[in-house]
Amino acid sequence: LVRCGQELTSDKHPERLSTGALVEELCLVGERLHYKRQSGKGPESGWVTVRVAGKELVRKADEASQSSPEASGASGGGFQQRIGTGKKVRILGLHGEEHQKYNGKNGAIMAFDPATGRYSVKVVVLSDKSVGLQSEGATILLLKHENVELHPDQIERD
Repeated sequence: LVRCGQELTSDKHPERLSTGALVEELCLVGERLHYKRQSGKGPESGWVTVRVAGKELVRKADEASQSSPEASGASGGGFQQRIGTGKKVRILGLHGEEHQKYNGKNGAIMAFDPATGRYSVKVVVLSDKSVGLQSEGATILLLKHENVELHPDQIERD
């Protein structure tokens, strides 16, 4: 939600700032950012809240990931994809009892959701019965960046 002024009671812009928009910080007052849009869709300038109830809505672009060909997305409203679609990954750090069996398994990045910051990872587990979304004999897990790493074979190929 973009507002015309710093105050939360100021007029709302009729359109929203798109996920993945790149903005320039003009002024930061507490959790309110006055920006000028550099790319993406939405109002050319305005005021947005950077964090609500602990959820980061806007974050500073990381120069290293901006220059990476795998980076796609987001300083203006979402998470940034750091591992490219189609890349082979290894799953790690899952804690839930029903998901621990996937730790150490291999998968492939099928998609990324910048709104939630989660990768759709396709895992083929022959004995799998019910966890995740079933797709052509495979399981699709929605995982955070910290739960996937590039597979050594993928690193060698890249």
